[in-house]
Formats: sequence, structure tokens, C-alpha cells
Amino acid sequence: MEPVKTSGLGQSPSRRDGFGRVNWLLLALGLVLLVVGYVVLSMADERAANLAGRLSPFLILGAYGLIFVSLILRSPK
Repeated sequence: MEPVKTSGLGQSPSRRDGFGRVNWLLLALGLVLLVVGYVVLSMADERAANLAGRLSPFLILGAYGLIFVSLILRSPK
């Protein structure tokens, strides 16, 4: 009798769902950049006329972009 194949049990999660090392790295980088963006945003003045007010939207949008790419990108097999 042949052993019954399971649906991915026993495999590492990166092999089963296609979320590899590059995906985790991009996701972590995106989350760190998101936190940095919100910290920089907290330093902006009320009119966002200083450097923090001008830089934080780009940091936050870039972070969301990295998170999006990490979720969409498929790891090579």
C-alpha cells in the first residue's frame, strides 16, 4: 500500500504557499519603513511645512508599496 499524500503537511510554509525568503525580507522592510514613516510624520508641524511633513508621505506610501510587492511576488521554485 502506498502512503497517502497530505496537502502540504510536513512541508515548510515557504514551500507550500510560495512565500519565500525574499517575500519575508520585503515584508519586514516594508513594516519597518511604515513605522519610520509614521514616526517622522509625528515630527511634522501643523502645516507640514518642515522636512518631516514633506518626507513622511513618501516613506509611508513606499512602505505600503513594498508590502504590496511582498504579497504579490512569487518565489522561484
